[in-house]
Amino acid sequence: MKDYAMRGSDNITEQGFMYWAQGAASSRQAVTGEKHAPAVPSDATTVKATGNVMQAKLKGLSFETTYCYVAYVKTSEGETFYGDERQFTTGVDTSGIDDVVAAPTSAWSSSA
Repeated sequence: MKDYAMRGSDNITEQGFMYWAQGAASSRQAVTGEKHAPAVPSDATTVKATGNVMQAKLKGLSFETTYCYVAYVKTSEGETFYGDERQFTTGVDTSGIDDVVAAPTSAWSSSA
């Protein structure tokens, strides 16, 4: 994931991403007590990041799953600001394939 956090007049005390699997069974509601908060599931995972260009690598994601995420910034004044909701989709599970070996062409010939 990658997004931007631009400092305003308040100091940034925490920043990062909140992410969740699309269509998760948990309830989607605005983050409690936050102004202009996006609809984020109550069990969304939070990953902290630093810098103006925030990046995070995620581990343990499910294969062939679409995830949603938002960037957030908390300020010294106690406010939290959120970016736009974005999505990404993970690829196919290839962990069960150890090696691909080509069969000799003679193996496919029929003997008559």
